Amino acid sequence: MVKNIDKRAEVLKATLKIVEDKGIEACSVAEIAKVSQTSMGTIYYYFKNKAGLLDDLYVSIRKEASTATVKDLRVPDNAANMQSMVTTLFSNYVNFYVAQPAKFHFMTAIQTSKTYTTSSTQAYDDFKLLRALYQVGVQQAFFPKRTLMMLIACTTGACNQVIASALAQAIPLTQPIIDDVTRICWAMFTAPIA
Repeated sequence: MVKNIDKRAEVLKATLKIVEDKGIEACSVAEIAKVSQTSMGTIYYYFKNKAGLLDDLYVSIRKEASTATVKDLRVPDNAANMQSMVTTLFSNYVNFYVAQPAKFHFMTAIQTSKTYTTSSTQAYDDFKLLRALYQVGVQQAFFPKRTLMMLIACTTGACNQVIASALAQAIPLTQPIIDDVTRICWAMFTAPIA
């Protein structure tokens, strides 16, 4: 059996593995208990139900990805610094998930699941720096005024496709490819409104 202090972490790790290997729909509490070498009672001690477990894992990964994505960044004061920061932001995002494919697969599974949606509102706190960047960009006329969630959807969509392609070994993940994606994301941020 797993030591008490490690059980919650082992349950989350097992859930990540099962979702990566079998998909979110095939991930059951019984399977999680088996893979994590814990009892179902232990899982229910830490989590209200499967949805609560998946939600906790989702929030945990979002927070970890957010921290990795915004490391060493601050709100810039000019367009050149803004572009550099946006480039760093998206490069960090791609590199985080390429280095941790199980977390990328889990997040993709949650976000595309027909039967499960995260109920967490905490997950959107990770957009604070991006929201601040965007607001400064609009105030200083670096970007036209757009819906922040639309920009996030477009830019993370481009990044997620590169991550998925790299993990499937359809493209080599080289710095020039990451640079191209970040230039595309920058172009989405700065394109004039028709």
